[in-house]
Amino acid sequence: MAMSAIQTNVCTKLDLNLRTFVNATTIARTAVSGIINSVKTLISGLQYSTINELQQLSSDIDTDLNDTIPNLDGGSEFNEMLNMINSCSFLKTDKTLGNPLSLVRTLDTSLRDDSQGVFDQLAAGIGEFSVAKLMDALFVRYATEFNFGQIVPDIYKIIDCIDSLCPGIDITSTILIFENNVEKLYLSINGTFEKSRFFSDLGLTGDQILKINIALTSYENMRDRISNSISDGVSYAKSLL
Repeated sequence: MAMSAIQTNVCTKLDLNLRTFVNATTIARTAVSGIINSVKTLISGLQYSTINELQQLSSDIDTDLNDTIPNLDGGSEFNEMLNMINSCSFLKTDKTLGNPLSLVRTLDTSLRDDSQGVFDQLAAGIGEFSVAKLMDALFVRYATEFNFGQIVPDIYKIIDCIDSLCPGIDITSTILIFENNVEKLYLSINGTFEKSRFFSDLGLTGDQILKINIALTSYENMRDRISNSISDGVSYAKSLL
């Protein structure tokens, strides 16, 4: 059955969006394939630590991060930042750095860099943490640079729409490209990195997966602490306006 003029125009736009989003996954695959292969190589040659060693190291890192990630919910560390602004003529007059709200928002990158320094110092030479460092960076790129959390679910939605509304549009080749990218990028339907499939492909045992996940959890906790610190600082700065 031929499509109406409205169907043709709407379906053409759906097809264009689908191809644009799928192309974005292809570009991302090209960008990170080397990183994924590097992770696989690291894991294949990994000399595993004991679970107790990894848990103790994770605890030590968490403790050291107390001196690296400030509490910006209105306590002494936020007041210290205000005092620095008020004590520096440049900060007081700068449109960004002189505004507590804007200044808090600029701290994200430096806090991540400083926190990574803690990991690099304490976890140097620990294979599981070397793997976790690369994998965590990959997770962040999936969520931010590639925006897979939005793009991938949208791709599935568009495919459903075209299947049900657009009998004249053939998207078979586009779907094949997408499915291949999903496989190679280890993408879940939500756009996250599918760790379980990745570890399964590498033939890892439950004990080996647990050890890598201990290190990954340390990175995830670090990112959460930084995000919470910035969020608390932004909320408190807004309350002062």
